[in-house]
Amino acid sequence: MTSALERSVTRQQPDASPPPARSRGSRLVSALTTTLCVLALLLALFIVVGPMFLPYRLTTTSTGSMEPTVPQGSLVVDHTVPASSLQVGQIITFNVPGEHRTVTHRLHAVVQQGGTVYFRTKGDANTLPDAWRIQATGNGYRVWFHIPYVGRITEITRSLRAASAAAAIVVVLVVGTAFARQTLPSRRTT
Repeated sequence: MTSALERSVTRQQPDASPPPARSRGSRLVSALTTTLCVLALLLALFIVVGPMFLPYRLTTTSTGSMEPTVPQGSLVVDHTVPASSLQVGQIITFNVPGEHRTVTHRLHAVVQQGGTVYFRTKGDANTLPDAWRIQATGNGYRVWFHIPYVGRITEITRSLRAASAAAAIVVVLVVGTAFARQTLPSRRTT
């Protein structure tokens, strides 16, 4: 006859059988979902948080003036450099003199007039150089790299509400995926 202590110990022993195997398709979907969530989170951090703390800024090409080199809607990543280090042929981002807009064009020429150095720019798809001149003083923005068509995402996240909503969606996706992986029963294949 067994004692009450032996019976309670016997009841508390976990099932020694291995957990049910997940199908290859289920594992693949889980891995892809997790990967997409992580990439979305990294992209959101790069777009929304990165420029606040790291030495780069983001702009978006709104026209096709730099095609095919930089397609319209590209996310352009610029870094600050001394204006004196910029050279003809480099792609730069600048504020158009006298206007409240930013343009990304190639540095076409360096001209000197009355002791002042100016940059002349030109879009790759344009036949003529731009009408404006940019004074070559202080710091400028040289294009570090661009990501084609991703700039359209940044246009959506320009407002604080949209950025907050995007971050919330990413968090919900990541937390939801983690929760689903822990709570949903896996399907056993036969």
